[in-house]
Amino acid sequence: MPTFDINLPAFNWVDRMSIHLPLPQVARHWGLSVLFERLRPSFLLAILRLLLIERSILIIGENSIVVSSCTCALVDLLRPYKWASTFMPLLPESMLDFVHSPVPFITGLVVKDKANSNRVENDHRVVEALSNGLSIVNLISGTVLITNEPGIKSMIQKCPAETTILSMYRTRLKTLRDSSPGSFAAFIDSGVSTKEVVTLSAVQRVLFDYMKFFAGDIGSTIDGWQRYGIHLGGEDDSDIGDFAFYPSLFVRPLREKMESQLHLQQMMAYSQLFIEYVSEKRRTWKSRQDMARGEIGQFIARWIFERWRQRKF
Repeated sequence: MPTFDINLPAFNWVDRMSIHLPLPQVARHWGLSVLFERLRPSFLLAILRLLLIERSILIIGENSIVVSSCTCALVDLLRPYKWASTFMPLLPESMLDFVHSPVPFITGLVVKDKANSNRVENDHRVVEALSNGLSIVNLISGTVLITNEPGIKSMIQKCPAETTILSMYRTRLKTLRDSSPGSFAAFIDSGVSTKEVVTLSAVQRVLFDYMKFFAGDIGSTIDGWQRYGIHLGGEDDSDIGDFAFYPSLFVRPLREKMESQLHLQQMMAYSQLFIEYVSEKRRTWKSRQDMARGEIGQFIARWIFERWRQRKF
């Protein structure tokens, strides 16, 4: 098996470090597998829906490796969106007042055991924050406390169709993990098996398609974002900041859909996360337009055209 070798002459305790290739992906492999092992798929989907509408998430676990890898995995699972607010993989318990932050956040907290996790959940500061948008993911007990903010719980607890296939992947992943080393040290040393990578990749595809669905045709087409705003300059303006996105234009066609889904997408459309996503789609579109009109794009077009002309039927 190929390895990635590093010489460390400056350290007395180790001269050389070897890591098996391909290099392990902590968030996408280890973090996701831990989330999938500790939480039911319906819980994981509920957490992602909370993040889509920029509600704060506090992840509680028994050690820093588990907590930080799972917080990073959640951020990665937001694709194709990017978390636009506060992200702290680890929060010291002495800073628990942070849960009252007016800015949405994703953060993790390390506790010793289940009793201490229950103590944190019942802390008066956390209880108050639960009424103002905070939700708690307890990796020790495998439970999720959804915020008591009015109107959120009934919308988030809906069980989507993706739960069934994710449950099957979870069963398969559990079988594979039972037959392989489960510690983080073993993961860094040898990574995950090929079968585990295939299963985790399938899980990521299901979740990616689920998340992209909420963006409607903005996510499915390169220029879909243009239908939901106004060009303040001109379409050929070199300044990519000359476009104003109007969430109401995106929400209006959704009114024929199910009420719970509409409510979630309506809240998501006004979030900074989604506005940044629209901006990113526009930058990608403009980059492709510039490439197509540039010398490289013209060269490729001429080359393909010549090959097309010379084709044989």
